[in-house]
Amino acid sequence: MEKVPNKYASIVRTICYILIPIFILSIAQSLITLYYFEGQKQKKMIYGFYETEQFSNLYETSISNNVEACYQYVGDEGYQVCISNLYGVTESNTENGTIYYKTYLQDKNFKFLIIDNKTNKAFTNLEQTMKTDTIEKIKQELSSYSYYWNYEDGQIKTNIDNLSLENIKYEYQYKNIEENYDCKIYTAIEQPLQYYDDYYTLRSIYNVVKESSEVAIINLIVCSILILVCIVIITILAGRKKGEKEIYLDIVDKIPLEIVAIFVLTILIFTFVLCAEISYKMNIIVFAIMIIIGFILYIIGLAAYETLVKRIKTHTLLKNTLLYRMWKIVIKALKSIFNNFSLAAKIIIIIGAFGIITAILAHGEFIGFIILLAMYAVIFKISFSYARQILNIKETAKQIYEGNTEIRLNEDEYKGVLKELCVYINDIAGGFSNAIEKGIKSERMKTELITNVSHDIKTPLTSIINYVDLLKKEEMPNEKAKEYLDILDKKSQRLKRLTEDLVEASKASSGNIKLNMEKLDVKELIKQISGEFEDKLKEKKLDLILSMPEEETFVMADSRYLYRVVENMYSNIIKYALPSSRVYVDIISEKENIKIELKNISKEKLNISADELMERFVRGESSRNTEGSGLGLSIAQSLTELQKGKFNIYLDGDLFKVTISFEKEH
Repeated sequence: MEKVPNKYASIVRTICYILIPIFILSIAQSLITLYYFEGQKQKKMIYGFYETEQFSNLYETSISNNVEACYQYVGDEGYQVCISNLYGVTESNTENGTIYYKTYLQDKNFKFLIIDNKTNKAFTNLEQTMKTDTIEKIKQELSSYSYYWNYEDGQIKTNIDNLSLENIKYEYQYKNIEENYDCKIYTAIEQPLQYYDDYYTLRSIYNVVKESSEVAIINLIVCSILILVCIVIITILAGRKKGEKEIYLDIVDKIPLEIVAIFVLTILIFTFVLCAEISYKMNIIVFAIMIIIGFILYIIGLAAYETLVKRIKTHTLLKNTLLYRMWKIVIKALKSIFNNFSLAAKIIIIIGAFGIITAILAHGEFIGFIILLAMYAVIFKISFSYARQILNIKETAKQIYEGNTEIRLNEDEYKGVLKELCVYINDIAGGFSNAIEKGIKSERMKTELITNVSHDIKTPLTSIINYVDLLKKEEMPNEKAKEYLDILDKKSQRLKRLTEDLVEASKASSGNIKLNMEKLDVKELIKQISGEFEDKLKEKKLDLILSMPEEETFVMADSRYLYRVVENMYSNIIKYALPSSRVYVDIISEKENIKIELKNISKEKLNISADELMERFVRGESSRNTEGSGLGLSIAQSLTELQKGKFNIYLDGDLFKVTISFEKEH
């Protein structure tokens, strides 16, 4: 609510007041454009002006008008060219007939040649040049135009779809030509339009409508959204005033809501009646009056909306009504009387009053029955609210029991005994939360201690390894010294690996690892790791048996850490598997999961449970002499779980089996 400072609230609100009518006018213009676009059947506007019905209607009218202008009815002898009453006509006699050139024409972009079949006289408006000095040349000239319409021997040839024979054979203009005139007609339209005639004007209107129609819907949507934004801003800033922290209420906001509603309704009825009276007398004055009325209605509407919003914000919408004020007076008087009675008397009065009212209303008419139902509805609501509060307390206690110690009850929503119970539950939850926080803090301190100690060990250990490497390059005084140096080298390297595993185990268990999850092919991963361990497996005389499904086995995981998990399992097999035995690695594709199973026979007796084996630094009593750190399984489990996978170990006698499961990625 305070994103816009109160000192700018009035300015921003005023800007919104001004923008809303502008957007409304823009929406009105878009609606008019869309109405014209649809109402004038301009569905083909997207294909061009010459495909519109407006163009074809004008073209058809031009054909009909010019045919009628060329002929005059002279009794039963048919039709003949009438020149005497035609303005701007010149005559030219050619070998194949007489041509009359009409140099003045209203639609100059419309070109035509009309030939009377009886007299072989032609009428045209093409200029008399070397190109058009015969009827045949005029035909050729007209046929070169992009858009044409020809009528000959009752047949129509045209590339204007709307003027094809199928589309106009039932229209008056065509039937008039077919029934009353014996002629040939050749017409075309100038390309591009050269003259300022009806075609040029219609094309200009088309361009405007087309350009407007292309953005009308977008403009309609954008302006509607902007109006909603302005309304939201006005709603947010309503009641905000410079120097005032709280919502301020002016004199209008203090008027009872019923009076405001009656005033607005009266204005609307008066406006409707006035507009109905003067709408049929539409002129400049009436139009100006309607604009003024619209402006006044807009101001009144904004004021009514703002006062409604401010009343809602200050929770005075119902309180500032005449009915509420009367109700408060009655309730206050009843409470004053009722509070003077003792608790027992109050209970007796409530039960007695309810019983009397029930008895009266039960034998009453329909209205009494309705009132009785309303009373039971109120009682049900109160009882239901009480039961809901109890269930809410129960659900909160259940969640605390299940480990959600952050949940709290809002004590202000409850009263009496239930409020006291809420206080107790919140205190219990707070105690649990503090205990868990202390445990987490202790675990974090342990992790930090391991990390810091490991880091401190690394520095002297690195120096030891470097000096061992230097000593190995020097001549040793005897073989015993070389043997000691080799032991020192092996132990220092083992200590280095132990330190690295310790740090990685600490990070994995605390989740302090950044994962790069991606779609991985499990089969390719197993093939790669198996290839890398091939020599080590042969050295231990272990026979690796791979089993993979033919279908795709993709999972979502971090390639680096999933590789580390499987690598740890292969290393574990190399260290602890019985030599000259078989090792099974199976990829199992289930409906929802992909499982990797690794099975081998342990060379030592497994004198430990699976849960104990998963603990850090545990390798089993009989394997203390191995080079492992006892962290491999723990690291693998932590890394698997961080990647949303499952890691399980199964022990059955000397059989050691590990199952790594991930959700299948399709």
